Amino acid sequence: MCFGGHGLKKIFLIAAHKPTRALQWTVEYLSQFPENTIVIHYDAKSNVEQLQLPDRVNIRFIADPIAVQWGHFSQIEASLKLFRYANSLNYDYCFLISGECVPACSNQMMDKLLIQNQGKDFVHFQQDKTQMRRLASERIRYRYPSAFFHRPRSIIDKLLVYSHRYLRHLWFTNHSAKRNLTGLTELYKGTSWVTLTQSTVADMLRFIDNNPALVKSFEASLCGDEVFFHSVIKALPDTRFVHNPKYQHQALRYLDWQSGPQFPRHLTPSDIGKIRSGTYFFARKVTDDLSENDFEHFVGLVNDKEEKL
Repeated sequence: MCFGGHGLKKIFLIAAHKPTRALQWTVEYLSQFPENTIVIHYDAKSNVEQLQLPDRVNIRFIADPIAVQWGHFSQIEASLKLFRYANSLNYDYCFLISGECVPACSNQMMDKLLIQNQGKDFVHFQQDKTQMRRLASERIRYRYPSAFFHRPRSIIDKLLVYSHRYLRHLWFTNHSAKRNLTGLTELYKGTSWVTLTQSTVADMLRFIDNNPALVKSFEASLCGDEVFFHSVIKALPDTRFVHNPKYQHQALRYLDWQSGPQFPRHLTPSDIGKIRSGTYFFARKVTDDLSENDFEHFVGLVNDKEEKL
């Protein structure tokens, strides 16, 4: 691993669509370390001029961003743009995060955790394997019409989504997926937000480029990004995954998919104790629903973690 006189060379790939406090803080904090590079895919539907980020040479933007829709194939496309940008640089690890993620530990602690797991990839797979296979298959076995991706959904959208459940076997089978899942021994599903070595990113992109029909199989999928990258990474012969029973989440992301009312739940200061007591790189979702005073609790996470070193 490289140290470059400072620390591990890390790239933070950020998929964002609005100027949140979380995005502002995350970029401000991580970009102050010269060994870090920040690469932002800012949704083409949004105005990048809204962002008020530091003027630092290690903050970069994807020059030709695309318009991203929730759950749509465009999420895979945006992530691929970020990974391809990273592949043109020299680094030790890259992190894929969103504009509603905040650091759950200090830059120094991130380096420590990476060194402890040197050469391994931080990828979290859904733990219930039977459910994982069923959901992963459903995500691409059928074609999902535009009604699934509208936010908010109209009454007509809701009717179409409801009827899809009963008609998909007849009218919405994704025949491309049946033909073109080349090279994948099995489908896997998990958290989109991963931390990968440079060699894994290079191998992943090579695999995708060598199997162009594979990408086409996911064009009509629903939340396919949670299946596409996990399935490809799992198919790579030389990948070594972090598997530490002491980690609550193998990608070291703090998310709450259990409590609701949102899934994942929007975090509040009540989560700070759980984050501090665990081992995490990032916490999400941290939204602008929080007051400035409440948000400061999340800013303080980087100092709290540094004291534990």
